[in-house]
Amino acid sequence: MVKRTGLFFVIFLMSFNLYSDDITLKTGETVKCIVLFESDSDVTYETAYGKVTLTRERVENIVKASKKENTNLRQQWENQKSSEEKVTELKRRKEEIQTGAKKKFEAQQKNKGLVKYKGKWHTKDELKRLIAEKKQLMEEKKKAEEEANKIEKVVVTEEIHEKMEKDAEGESKAARSYLLTKVNDKMEDTRYFTIYYKIGKSKDEKIGRNIKNKADRSYSTYITEMKIDDYVNWQTKCAVYIFDEGRNWSQTKSIAGPSDSTPYGFSVSKQREIFIAPWGDTGLSNLSYTAREEFILTAAELFGYFLAELLWKEFLDNENAALWLTAGTASYYSGTPMYGMERLKKDIKAKKGFRFNDLIGREKYPKSEKDFRRFVAQSAKLVEILVDGYGDDGDLALCKFAKLVVEGKSFNEAFNEVYGEKFESVKDLSKQWYDALRGK
Repeated sequence: MVKRTGLFFVIFLMSFNLYSDDITLKTGETVKCIVLFESDSDVTYETAYGKVTLTRERVENIVKASKKENTNLRQQWENQKSSEEKVTELKRRKEEIQTGAKKKFEAQQKNKGLVKYKGKWHTKDELKRLIAEKKQLMEEKKKAEEEANKIEKVVVTEEIHEKMEKDAEGESKAARSYLLTKVNDKMEDTRYFTIYYKIGKSKDEKIGRNIKNKADRSYSTYITEMKIDDYVNWQTKCAVYIFDEGRNWSQTKSIAGPSDSTPYGFSVSKQREIFIAPWGDTGLSNLSYTAREEFILTAAELFGYFLAELLWKEFLDNENAALWLTAGTASYYSGTPMYGMERLKKDIKAKKGFRFNDLIGREKYPKSEKDFRRFVAQSAKLVEILVDGYGDDGDLALCKFAKLVVEGKSFNEAFNEVYGEKFESVKDLSKQWYDALRGK
């Protein structure tokens, strides 16, 4: 409105050029006005919008109208202002009338028991129905999006697992070929196993015999204790390859590069194979203890660990199950002492261990030997709490929980479904686990 009024005045003044004083500026502009005061330094003039003072330096020339003409001009300004004020007042009164009518209408609608929702008036029942329909639509949309995401996740997961299984098959073949041609030249058969190892060294042959004597008994014990004997029943033998030197283990890793390899070997469920690196560059020996370390793993202990891991993978029918579950279960049921508890307590106190979320979310084994041992020990303690905390059916509960995780449930979802009545929450479980690691 101000801009339109300003434009009106410009047109108005241009129509009455002869009835004003004209001040020509040095910029070339001409101001239509009534000159009020002049001096050698300043010029003060009046327009319809008020008084203005200019320095004389900015003025090029002044042409004055008569006093009567200026009086007429001032009167025209006053008339225009009066007209503007009338227009403004009319608009204000119109707005008041409209606002009043709007308030009156709203009051009438409310008296009828209507409610305004998104610019429209509805009865309370209509509004409830509209809101319920909107809520239902949003829930259906959310559910559809979740289902779409699940389908996408399943497809992607299946593709990843298929690739990893294919890679694992190729890796084990490469490792087996290398071991049979470069490392192993002795074979021992049992009911469930064929064990390959190096001959010519009394220590190596003793290790092979120890594992042979332990193998079948361990198999039967593990599937019974794990409560998976209804799911796992071997009709074909498992091949066990034992490295004679650490450099051969390093060489095999460089050839095969198994995705689930550890500092001590790996197992492959699809081909039913176990690869063990019990000494050499890995820092292991056939001795049980040394003064420098709290313990040293033996080949027989490693066999127990990887056998339990292999059976667990077969039970889950998933080569790539959650690492903490696989490692923790293998250590718990085999009793393999990956890390001394006193040493672990010190590490936890010094904040060197894995945090709860880091442990359960880990997708690759730690690279260093010490971190791997620590990871397995902490995972085994978590498995121990889940099994022991559930009572007599703890092994079956762990099986159910693990199956849910493999089927795609999150840790929290699977935990609440299986252990919801035994633990207050996942936070309660993590606290019990952390307290156990600290020896409380």
